[in-house]
Amino acid sequence: DWAQATVLRGNQGHTGPAAPPAHAAEAGYTGAADATIQRGTTPPPEADDPTAAQAPDHGRRNLWLAISGGTLLALAAVVGLVVANAAPETPRAAETQQASKPPADALDNGTVPDVAGLKGVVDAEGKATFTWENPQPKDGDTYKWRVYAVGESSEYQATTGTTVQVALNPAVPTCLQVMIVRSDGAFSPLEDDSIACINK
Repeated sequence: DWAQATVLRGNQGHTGPAAPPAHAAEAGYTGAADATIQRGTTPPPEADDPTAAQAPDHGRRNLWLAISGGTLLALAAVVGLVVANAAPETPRAAETQQASKPPADALDNGTVPDVAGLKGVVDAEGKATFTWENPQPKDGDTYKWRVYAVGESSEYQATTGTTVQVALNPAVPTCLQVMIVRSDGAFSPLEDDSIACINK
């Protein structure tokens, strides 16, 4: 009895680690290792990526800018068409006709001939009578004439006939200059055939 009591007390005072159960030894006691491996393979929490959050914002802003720009271009095109259609058209035909028409007092445009056969005679009353012909008469033709002298100028006078009577100048020859005037305002060139003189 004393020996058994001694053995029992010795067993009770043993403070070493408990042995694993028999069934655990047979199956292999790997619980601690498994727990360690699982903890090591757990991925750490990912840090916030600021570029990932900003990418959608940049995409949306670019999309809105593109839409706004396209809308503005479309509005500008519509406004341009409206203004172009609303602007009154200037009659080009009238402008061309006015530009091609010579001034009423033009003396030489090269399209009207000078008078032909201009000559003067002294009549019984002592006056000079001048006559002429129109080599290319047209409807609406009229004439302008003036007493012509070198170094002097007088105003033209209009007539529809082909005869003019003027006073003789006793000091110098009496000369007359005649031009043809078309209905559109064109004049003869006033060359040598447009002047005739009477010597006394």
